[in-house]
Amino acid sequence: MKIFVIMLMLILVGACLHLSRKIKQNKLMFNEQLQQVLKASEEQTAAMEDIIYEKERSIKELEQAKKIEAKFQRNKGEVITHHLLLKIKQSLISEGRITHDQMMIMGNEFVPDSRGKILGARQIDHLVLLPTGVYIIETKHWRGKILYDYTKNDLGEFSYLFDMMFPEMEEHHRKTLVIRNSKNPFSEDSSKDAQLEILSYGDPALQVRSTAQTLQTFLKEKVPSVQWVKGILYFGYKQDQINSVHKKNTDNENPLVICNEKELGVFFQEELRKPEKLSQHDIRKITQLIRNVNDLSS
Repeated sequence: MKIFVIMLMLILVGACLHLSRKIKQNKLMFNEQLQQVLKASEEQTAAMEDIIYEKERSIKELEQAKKIEAKFQRNKGEVITHHLLLKIKQSLISEGRITHDQMMIMGNEFVPDSRGKILGARQIDHLVLLPTGVYIIETKHWRGKILYDYTKNDLGEFSYLFDMMFPEMEEHHRKTLVIRNSKNPFSEDSSKDAQLEILSYGDPALQVRSTAQTLQTFLKEKVPSVQWVKGILYFGYKQDQINSVHKKNTDNENPLVICNEKELGVFFQEELRKPEKLSQHDIRKITQLIRNVNDLSS
């Protein structure tokens, strides 16, 4: 009888131990499953927050683009260039070359002159900030044959054009001429004979260099990392047999002259292969400085 009782007690103890282990296992399994559910929930929440953040940022970019379009409402070429820059930025982000905050694009901004006076401010068509530097782009949406940065001697036997248009101009001075058909290319009236007109737009190269120097002067004391501002002259009108840019091939041209969308995209891709000069803090600071100045002047 005692043996039976002892065996029964041993069986009960064993059953209790087994049940206890089973409870612990189930508890551990439950905790693991709970943690997995919580983790999945956190990941879903984080993913949703990322989606919301991207949507909000897209909305802000769209609002900013509309504001810039309002600034550019009288200049179709600048609107086209601004959208091209946004397209280039999105492409660089998709390729993993930059993050969203590493490329800032601002349009139709003003920068004070060397005396800090807003009345003598320089207007910037497009300002681009990257880790590799500060870039300004002057857009020229001109149709016709563009003779860029020519001197009287460069025209050779046609130098008389300079004599007629600029009789007092010295031979080494540079001008940009545009030769085009004066007839409206979209006109349906074919009864009128075509006439050529020769227009002078002064020296756009000097315009870009002066603006770049003004911006560099404005920034260098506030952001010491800015040692140079790269000037770009962009001829954005689509080129064909009638519309084209003619320029002399020169090394280290200043400003850099770009004549089509592909060249502009390739330029920024190549720039990103160079050493970084600006930190993320520098980019944010420059952006805020420019916005503050333009808020005061608006």
